[in-house]
Amino acid sequence: MSNRTPGWGLEFYDCVVNNDLARLETLVEQNKIDLDAKFAHVRKKNHLDLSPIHLVAYKGYTGMLQYLKAGQDLYIL
Repeated sequence: MSNRTPGWGLEFYDCVVNNDLARLETLVEQNKIDLDAKFAHVRKKNHLDLSPIHLVAYKGYTGMLQYLKAGQDLYIL
């Protein structure tokens, strides 16, 4: 069972967009997020040549919401 709080994915994304590294670190620790696994998943599924932050810039906010609504998790640093 996961200790993740509801809606933490969007909060995580907001922290990245707002460059709130302190809150980002807290979310990672509280929700036991394995960033390396998330990054690898995104690279394999979408764009092997793009880093996670470039993927966010490429996909944009709307694309990010569609990705999350599809039941996929995307977490960036």
